Amino acid sequence: MQSGRAPTDGDLFYRLAKVRLADPDSGEQGLELIERALDASPDFGRAHALLSASASALDPARVAALLERIARATGDDRALANALAGQIAAPDATLSRVREGVAVAVRLGDAELAERMLESGLTLDDGTDSGDAAWVRLELASLAEAAGRLREALEYRAQAAEHLPPNEARSLRLSLAEEYAENPELIAEAVALYELLLAPDPADRSIWQPLLQPSPLVILPSSPRISMCTP
Repeated sequence: MQSGRAPTDGDLFYRLAKVRLADPDSGEQGLELIERALDASPDFGRAHALLSASASALDPARVAALLERIARATGDDRALANALAGQIAAPDATLSRVREGVAVAVRLGDAELAERMLESGLTLDDGTDSGDAAWVRLELASLAEAAGRLREALEYRAQAAEHLPPNEARSLRLSLAEEYAENPELIAEAVALYELLLAPDPADRSIWQPLLQPSPLVILPSSPRISMCTP
């Protein structure tokens, strides 16, 4: 008998939710009623319509969570991406949410949305592994490079190195220094990175050896410092 009453109960919840959502003072009650309505009798189109009509006056994080539930139930990737974007913009966002949102945006082929989500991720510090912080910056570097913003891509990669384990950071910085050295406009950045790399071990041949090749960089004879050639 309980299962036979469920649709009636669900319809009642939707009707009550519509009334509560129409009044800004009872909007939170309206959201609770939508949650109960979805539990009793899932009507995702009806719930989505109610939320869309009242979203501007409601808690955006809670609305985004309900829209996410609806999007997952209906298999709507675009709606899911938008719902996750709303959650990523909330104060309690997490990098795991950013990862999921970016994955959906990439699946949709929406590089602009993925980049916006990643940019939001730059400000997050939710206590997760620092590898997540590196991942955000490396993904932004890939998107910037694909868009032809090469200097921006290099800057993101340099930031990523600050969040990687020592060996991975060293490898990335060495690669970056080589790329910087190939661009006359970025020689100063190359010098700074080579000096950083040589600081722990000035005799490291893996760093010295490439500098022996013809290059706009020279090594000062009296120190391990690196400088720019001048005419």
